[in-house]
Amino acid sequence: MLFAADRSSDILAGRSFGPVRSAADVYRLLGPRAAKERVENAWIVLLDVHGHLNGTRRIARGYYDSVGFELSEALRPAQSAGVRYLVLAHNHPSGSAVPSSDDAELTFQVEQAAYQSGLYLLDHVVLGLNEYYSFRERGLFVVEKSGQVVRMAA
Repeated sequence: MLFAADRSSDILAGRSFGPVRSAADVYRLLGPRAAKERVENAWIVLLDVHGHLNGTRRIARGYYDSVGFELSEALRPAQSAGVRYLVLAHNHPSGSAVPSSDDAELTFQVEQAAYQSGLYLLDHVVLGLNEYYSFRERGLFVVEKSGQVVRMAA
């Protein structure tokens, strides 16, 4: 199983979508919307314990080359919806899905904050034009080890 700040930003309004089990599913869900954006946006994908989609929320709208948000903004949609599993996604308007070092640091910070809040960040997916990058699929994710959140060795 794999894998957003008010209801008005729910991409799924009036649509049905099957279980989200991979970064490819996240790309299929958010890619068409992300491709239309001229600035970076960040979304949270909310999932139940079975990977069924609870919703998506845009949590931030940024600039051409960056998007920022408070960690609490990333977690609030999951807490409000009563779900424990989430995926962070953001677009790169340049079309390239290659993450920056800031993207990697953000992944670590959100995962750590989620863990401390009893939530599980399952992936961070960078959305490019006709491509995506999954931190989990690349093995560049953080894991729990002895009650501590640590960076996973690449």
